[in-house]
Order: sequence, then structure tokens, then C-alpha cells
Amino acid sequence: MNVGTREEDIPLFNLTRKTDTMDKNASVPKVTVVVATYRREATLESAMASLLTQTHRNLEIIIVDDNADAEWNERVRIIVEKYVQTARAGYTIRLIQNENNLGSAISRNKAIFAASGDYITFLDDDDIYLPEKVKAQLQNLIENI
Repeated sequence: MNVGTREEDIPLFNLTRKTDTMDKNASVPKVTVVVATYRREATLESAMASLLTQTHRNLEIIIVDDNADAEWNERVRIIVEKYVQTARAGYTIRLIQNENNLGSAISRNKAIFAASGDYITFLDDDDIYLPEKVKAQLQNLIENI
């Protein structure tokens, strides 16, 4: 199954909250967090909420909606838009909606192709990150490579 590697092959809804303070993060590595989701409304809310508590200040969050169903696509879009409105400066939130159910592996690959971060990490839609997770993971990676 060909999912495409070019950005124009990936349908994106760029739901970005931009502020004047985003340039302050220019020297801080951008970390992309990929969240693939399939029919998990409540736990997706918890996952998204945990991402907005991160102490790392330069995050790109890409949610890949693998529902391929108009009703579920709308539910996910509403959740994502809610968090776009409350995201702090330095956060970019993007939504990819699959036209067909592709499964979690291909959904994550689509997000990797769309990512603009210096580093990529994954959060399952039924899990959460503690506030220091991204910052500590990035620091450990940088110190040990």
C-alpha cells in the first residue's frame, strides 16, 4: 500500500496557534509528538491534555485520525480544535485524517513524513505523558549520542 512520501500526498488540517513568542523557541530543538488514534474519544482527550502540560516549549503535535468515518472524524476534529485553542506559544498542532482505515503503523509513518521536528516521539491515544517526559527524553538523548 503506497502512502506517499511527498508532503502534497498527505492531507493535513494545519490547526496551528501562532503567537509572537514562537521565535523565542528557535534555539530549542523542535520535538514532534505523533498520536495515531482510532475510536478512543475520552482517552484521546487525556492524551492531548497531557501534551499541553509538557515543560519542553517547542512541540509539534501531529494527530493521525485513522477512523475513516465522518462521525468519528468530526469527533476527533472537535477534540483537536479544543486543544489548539488552549495550546501555549511554541506549540503546533496538526491533524491528518485518513480517508481509509490504514492501521497504526501506516498512520504513524504518514505523520513521520509530515513532521517538521528535529526529533520524533510517539504517544498512544490511550496513554499520557507526564509533564517532564519530552524534556527529560530529549536531554537524555542529547547527552548520550
